[in-house]
Amino acid sequence: TRHATFRFPAQGLRAVRLRQTAAHTPDHWTVTEVRLYHDNKELPRAPQWRLRASPNPWDVQEAFDNSAVTRWGSWQVAYPGMRIEVEFPSPASLDAVLVETSLDVAATRMELDGKDPGGVWHTIGRQPVITEAPPPLGLRREAAAVLK
Repeated sequence: TRHATFRFPAQGLRAVRLRQTAAHTPDHWTVTEVRLYHDNKELPRAPQWRLRASPNPWDVQEAFDNSAVTRWGSWQVAYPGMRIEVEFPSPASLDAVLVETSLDVAATRMELDGKDPGGVWHTIGRQPVITEAPPPLGLRREAAAVLK
């Protein structure tokens, strides 16, 4: 598992958007999970969050389902401007975003934008810290449950 962590000063945001920025890559952009944090505590997912993605908006919820065996995929060779976005019903205080991907998307690059309470987008992260983590335990059982 590959983790890309964006850290930034705590701020209230109406939305966050991940943008794929690499050009001329053979990889398809995929995201296993997007995790949002404030003070080292993950924000619990809420049904009121509006999720969007381009391309392939139909599967975007798989990047927010807390499952290590499902993932959102672009289903296209990566190009600059692909995005995944989550909008909150009211501003959420955030200071970090963790993006979990598989190791096969190493050629993709991401930047993070935040929408302030006034509705203006700003780039808040250009270079995430990249780390690798072992796959979680119990993937076989989780995969069987997803298939059922």
